[in-house]
Amino acid sequence: MSRQKGDPATAGSFKPGHGGGPGRPPVIRHIRELAREHTDDALRALVAIVNDIDASPSARVSAADVILDRGWGKAPATLNIRRLDEMNDPELDTYIAELQTQLGGIAAGALGAIEAAATQARPRKSNGVH
Repeated sequence: MSRQKGDPATAGSFKPGHGGGPGRPPVIRHIRELAREHTDDALRALVAIVNDIDASPSARVSAADVILDRGWGKAPATLNIRRLDEMNDPELDTYIAELQTQLGGIAAGALGAIEAAATQARPRKSNGVH
């Protein structure tokens, strides 16, 4: 059965290959560009919050979470994992070793990124020359 002009199932739809919209308005692109100019400052501010022992724990965790999300991506919402009770011992050993490697790499990389940003965010001592 072919669809006819005026068919409610096709009403308001665009022809294939023609989205019909202009894309993002130029104003939003401009704002995004302006915001990106402050990326370094924003990262330094977040690192300063993470390292501020007087900041609330929730503020420190929130700042760390944002840093990790931007640096490593958000954690997946769902995982495809075989049921552990269906694995034999060698499969479990392999699975555990893979997880340890992945977690170790993520933790080491995140720690390195935070330490590098913290080093850049620390105020530098003046040598008396202005």
